Amino acid sequence: YNGSDSYTYTVTSGGVTETATVTVTVNPANDVPVANADVATAVEAGGVNNGTAGTDPTGDVLVNDTDVDVGDTMTVTAVSGVAAGTVGSSTAGNYGTLLLNAGGSYTYTVNNNDATVQALNVGQTLVDTFTYTMQDAAGAPSSTTLTVTIDGANDAPTATGGMVSGTEDTPMVFTWAQFNIADVDTPAANLGVRVTSLPTDGNLEYYNGSAWVAVALNQLIGKADIDAGYLRFVPDANESGVDGYPTAGTGNLHQDYASFTYQANDGAASSPDATMAIDIAPVADMPTLMVTNMPPSSLFNTSWETVPNSNTTSEGSRVDPLEGWTRVDAPDSYTGGTNTMETWHEGDSQQRQDGNMNTVYASPGNGANWLELNNASTNYQTLGISRSVATQAGMVYELSFDYAGRPGFSTAYTRIAIQIDGVTVAQYASTSPMTYLDWQNLKLNFVGDGAVHTISLLTDATSYNANGRGAMIDDITLTGYQGVAAGNAQGGSKTDIALAAYVAAALIDTDTSESLAITFASLPAGAQIVTATQTYTESGGSITIQGDELASAVLSIDGAFTGDLHLGVTATVSESVGGSTAVTAEQPLDFHVTAPVYTIVAADIADASPQTLTGTTNADTLTGGPGDDTINGLAGNDTLDGGAGNDVIIGGQGNDNLTGGAGADTFRWLLGDNGPKGNSRARDTVTDFDPASDVLDLRDLLVGENHTAGIGNLNTFIDITVSGGNTILRISHDGGFSSGTRISGQEDQRITLSGVDLYATYGVSSGNDDALIQALLNNGKLIVD
Repeated sequence: YNGSDSYTYTVTSGGVTETATVTVTVNPANDVPVANADVATAVEAGGVNNGTAGTDPTGDVLVNDTDVDVGDTMTVTAVSGVAAGTVGSSTAGNYGTLLLNAGGSYTYTVNNNDATVQALNVGQTLVDTFTYTMQDAAGAPSSTTLTVTIDGANDAPTATGGMVSGTEDTPMVFTWAQFNIADVDTPAANLGVRVTSLPTDGNLEYYNGSAWVAVALNQLIGKADIDAGYLRFVPDANESGVDGYPTAGTGNLHQDYASFTYQANDGAASSPDATMAIDIAPVADMPTLMVTNMPPSSLFNTSWETVPNSNTTSEGSRVDPLEGWTRVDAPDSYTGGTNTMETWHEGDSQQRQDGNMNTVYASPGNGANWLELNNASTNYQTLGISRSVATQAGMVYELSFDYAGRPGFSTAYTRIAIQIDGVTVAQYASTSPMTYLDWQNLKLNFVGDGAVHTISLLTDATSYNANGRGAMIDDITLTGYQGVAAGNAQGGSKTDIALAAYVAAALIDTDTSESLAITFASLPAGAQIVTATQTYTESGGSITIQGDELASAVLSIDGAFTGDLHLGVTATVSESVGGSTAVTAEQPLDFHVTAPVYTIVAADIADASPQTLTGTTNADTLTGGPGDDTINGLAGNDTLDGGAGNDVIIGGQGNDNLTGGAGADTFRWLLGDNGPKGNSRARDTVTDFDPASDVLDLRDLLVGENHTAGIGNLNTFIDITVSGGNTILRISHDGGFSSGTRISGQEDQRITLSGVDLYATYGVSSGNDDALIQALLNNGKLIVD
């Protein structure tokens, strides 16, 4: 307070009273102003990328400040935040800046780029405090604070898109990290993905707890579900798309396979659309491969055993047809005979050419009866027999029968003709000595075409006897084999097999991304496959052709080869991008290559005593009898049949077909029977190996083997596999393999045991050669030094 004031007083003394006035004057002095604390409220920016503006507060800090000195002027003179600031300029706080003017007006600006500010969500706050000093006109100061409370706002999450890679025909499960989602103010566990567009190729699927279902447009899928593996992409079957394909964009065979858009969502706000691109790497699909292997089929087997024996000479049976054969009675160029089925029986008395009588016997092992083809004028005659058979395309048929001329008669009496559909395809004549029937086995081949054909066996004599003298016929069989007759092409120099009749292969994925190739293995040396556009020659025993060449592919081999071919076929698919391949398991393809069509192959038949039959350097056919025979084919591609008895079969050099027949047989190989190493290796086939009784004798073929402990070094000589139910022994006669690992260039002998799986026979795991070799040794089925 300042100014003047007065008061009066009275003094009494002795009865005298005096009154006086006192005036007091308070001279003015400056009072200190009072700065009162200020508060303000700000709101952070929110939404998508702070697109929703917040609130920056303004005000006047001097409005609530006081000064008792009426009319005194107050001025802000200092301000500080995290550090001293300047009045009239921006002063930094912890979470924003304050512009405080001298006149007291202010603006607080929130720093929306500050991570702590961005982390605020609705209901959360931060406090930023500033100190300022004001003074009056006299310079008296006063200080206080301006406290700004920043209220949080929801910031929308962000998503930058993603790129994921999967593989063809395989569901791809998403992970949360692949969506590249961030949110400054929401815990990751509270976030999710909203699918705003769906892929046009493939399917986006969600697991609802019991089944995978299609994702719906705008469906929201939480992070917890994605972390649990409940979101996946399933490409359409056999489709792919990756860099490397020439076409940009998305789709099958494009540089990206598929895409979809999505938004990150925090429960209150969503990000703008982001794109998830999906690459699907191509994977070669296993092709289909069907290889036809028609088993041998016996169409008939005639032995005439149904005819009774009522005397000691021939029987004239009037049964017609007899055992499937119909009698042929015309033409008859020597009239007068009685048409019957004239049969003979073991032990009958038969007249020979000189008029004397022989006691005659059937071919060993063929029962007791046989038929005679002849033309008579006063006695029984059988001019011929015929029957119809249904053939199958892709099969070659072997007609086999035993033959003997009437003892002592010339071939003019004993000649026979073989007709098919009334056309003579072959003639044969031989003689028997005067004292016995000299039985031979005759074989003739023809090719099936799916039609029914009539086979006829006829007397073709040019000389006649009134009582009928001709040729004995017995044990007639017709067997069909998958295969061909040798020399069916290029004037007999080549044998051709149309492969499409036996092999079919196809792509599963037909969108042009894959290519198909077919490999034929275990081909004989020099084999070729000729297609409409190219000729391939085997290398390492195999040829690979393209799938579209199969329809015209013809396997061409040496026309001199006869016997069995055991090929292996695989199909390989290759992707045009990425190099993925798929290879089928090898399937066997077997062919029986017979002698040239309509060519009679004759072989002597041994009698019941032990015989030694020796072939030539040519392709021989040798058949043993019921005795314990030794048959050696020597060189050439031989066909050897031991017949009954305990036989020793030696194929010799060349590619041989070996049949032991009944009994305990030994199949033996000698030093030098092997071929050159590599593709020209010798290939022998044992058609009827019986693990219970038969033996493989390799002791004279192998050089340097020993098995003093276990199998010793035999796994460097012998490799064993099973293909198509056949056991294949690949042999290096001088031990050129590497301890159980076959080296194809070292193989010089291959032995195929048809229809036998030795692994299964001895209970050995497939591929465990050492154990199988040991089992063969233990059981005496493999003989080595």
